[in-house]
Amino acid sequence: MKVKITKKGELQPECGCGTWLRHWENNSHIKKGLCSVRGCNNPADVTAEGHVYVTEADDNFNAFKFSGNDKWYVIPICKTCDVENSEYEIEQNIIPVFNEETDQCGQ
Repeated sequence: MKVKITKKGELQPECGCGTWLRHWENNSHIKKGLCSVRGCNNPADVTAEGHVYVTEADDNFNAFKFSGNDKWYVIPICKTCDVENSEYEIEQNIIPVFNEETDQCGQ
């Protein structure tokens, strides 16, 4: 799957998660580890969550759900990869989550 960083991490979420990284953890049910960018071995950084558009879905994701919409998603990335307007291939086990409030928020 390919994503394009459209905004560097900014305002905290309004959903009660506290940080975008915690929002991603709550909604993906995965704890942060390494950066989501394929081939990057840096740790994901709490202050550098990626606000991304999915530009190309792969077989592990529903292309209709993730491609061709104007919604932002959140993925964990490192400060080095958090470069606005950069496009990356992300690891297969990474689940981009909507940047909107869900019933999993604030947990």
